Amino acid sequence: MRRDAAVAVAANAATVPALSTAARVAAYVARRGELDPSPIVRAAWRRHAAVALPVVRNRAQPSALEFASYTADTVLEPGHHGIPVPPANAPRWVLDDLDNLVVVLVPLVAFDASLTRVGSGAGYYDRTFATRRVSGTPPLLIGLAYHWQQVSEVERSAWDVPLDLVITDRGIVYPPPGNADQPR
Repeated sequence: MRRDAAVAVAANAATVPALSTAARVAAYVARRGELDPSPIVRAAWRRHAAVALPVVRNRAQPSALEFASYTADTVLEPGHHGIPVPPANAPRWVLDDLDNLVVVLVPLVAFDASLTRVGSGAGYYDRTFATRRVSGTPPLLIGLAYHWQQVSEVERSAWDVPLDLVITDRGIVYPPPGNADQPR
């Protein structure tokens, strides 16, 4: 069932132009039942897009994540909480240099129609992309989810960074028209 959902999400992702043409895609390694982005990663590699995985650099820093280059040949190592990450010598992407050619795939526990998400609770993505709350700057943040993870409402905190869209096994959830809270 999980594998089928990941394949369905990848098929839906292929219809999102920003994702299917992105020169750089930041993904994640699925854990604890998160939707597996590996079919999307393999599709990115087939079209020669660069891929990176998040690495917790310092839990106390405002920009807690950095993104390390990830190829089909990368041997992953245990990182924070045992999550597999590229080795310490893997090239890093500079967040200040990200442009519209970058898409970040974001794991989630739940989301609502306003594209507010609940993550695993540490706030790494919200802190890393906090400037998007006011500037709407890139990168494009795309949540990956099972359809049943959509809930009626997620209580939004001041520090929450909403997603630009969510791709599920049953389709794509876009922000409501005219949603002033959306970063773009």
